Amino acid sequence: MDVIVIDSENIYVVPISENVGRDTTLEIYMRTSGESLLSSEYYTYCIKKQSDNLYTIQRKFKVQDESVELALNDLMPEIDIASWWGQAYPIIEQIAGATGAVTGVVAITSAPFIFVKWVRKMLQLKNKIIEYPLIQYVLSKDTWNVSELSETLSISNKQAKDLLKGFGFVWNAHKMLYISTENTEKLRAINPEKL
Repeated sequence: MDVIVIDSENIYVVPISENVGRDTTLEIYMRTSGESLLSSEYYTYCIKKQSDNLYTIQRKFKVQDESVELALNDLMPEIDIASWWGQAYPIIEQIAGATGAVTGVVAITSAPFIFVKWVRKMLQLKNKIIEYPLIQYVLSKDTWNVSELSETLSISNKQAKDLLKGFGFVWNAHKMLYISTENTEKLRAINPEKL
């Protein structure tokens, strides 16, 4: 069976056998993601099962010196973004399911994965945008003008629409704006873990 694994930078589909433990899942993730190329003497990995088919990975530097660890903690982001995506994933699945009449069953099952991968890749290309603050910024408003979001984030209008739809906003023709929904509220309510 395939499971989804979200780490601090990406999302992967990882093939595992049923009823395998976390260590085996971590091992397969490392081969799939290329993490095994990095020496485990420098990092510790913590895997958390979010559901039967969803795991998150947290990677931390191994540090012997307490003063170096404190300095690294200052440089590292406070939020475990993999944890946020892990909690958001089922909500994004609901959002995809709500549009299922239009997109079809195959798109429903792959849409959350594709959306998360797309958002993360877009942010890496922008490089100037930090992922969690961007997500919070988009979710912070009840209504969005596509042109405003597009200009603010330096993305195309189509990308802005896709971002809003993926986070549960729907088009209101009367107001000529995208408005938040119950699913947007659920995403806002996620309390990510700290690193």
